[in-house]
Amino acid sequence: MIQQYLQNLQKSGIVPPAQLWVGPEHIGKTTFLSQHLANLAEANVAWFSGADFDLTTARAMIATTMETSLWSGQRAIVINQAQELSYQVWNALLKVLEEPRSRVTIYLLVTALDNIPSTVQSRCQVLWFERVSDAAMIAAFPAQANMLPLAQGLPGKVKQLKKLQPSLERYRVLLQRPSAERLGDIIKADQLSEVLDQIELVLYQALPTAAALHGLTLVAQARRQSAQAVQAKFIYTNLLLNINPIL
Repeated sequence: MIQQYLQNLQKSGIVPPAQLWVGPEHIGKTTFLSQHLANLAEANVAWFSGADFDLTTARAMIATTMETSLWSGQRAIVINQAQELSYQVWNALLKVLEEPRSRVTIYLLVTALDNIPSTVQSRCQVLWFERVSDAAMIAAFPAQANMLPLAQGLPGKVKQLKKLQPSLERYRVLLQRPSAERLGDIIKADQLSEVLDQIELVLYQALPTAAALHGLTLVAQARRQSAQAVQAKFIYTNLLLNINPIL
């Protein structure tokens, strides 16, 4: 739907100079925009990360944007994770949003509108990216059908899950063994969060068994303990001892 909308805008020759693309992480905003800009054969595309976009960068970008005579054709400026921008940077960007240049389009990619000033929102065309339906996910990723419930309607997450398959298989085998036989498995303290994520994914795949439901409760408890700075080795050992074998 969004693709057709953008194509219609382009054909009409009326492209909003400032666009706010809103959707959760892994929904595919950057991938979709990359393909969209490639199809439009944009001569000049500049990508920025909101986490690194400070006031100095903003001022330099504004100066370049104002000098449109330096560029032939269209120019696209993309700020990914724009929700990370500071209030000072947003104020600086308002100059560009209030005085757009005909050959420049600014794309602001955000996960939510909570931290986006209303003055910015009112000057942008807002496009919403919703989670993908189960049917559409299955059609797009038939070979990964067994993983799709874990992706939660986020196409980008499927790629992550594919990369995790070897690790997930390791923990699946580990959790099938009796509790006392798991204690030889050691992890580093800085790996705890990643390991909890992987064990949680294995347990989700084992639903709706009682062992998986019980295990998910224990993983949530382990996360709370980690937030309270409890020793990682203790958390992991306790988790391995108490999760019932999943078969």
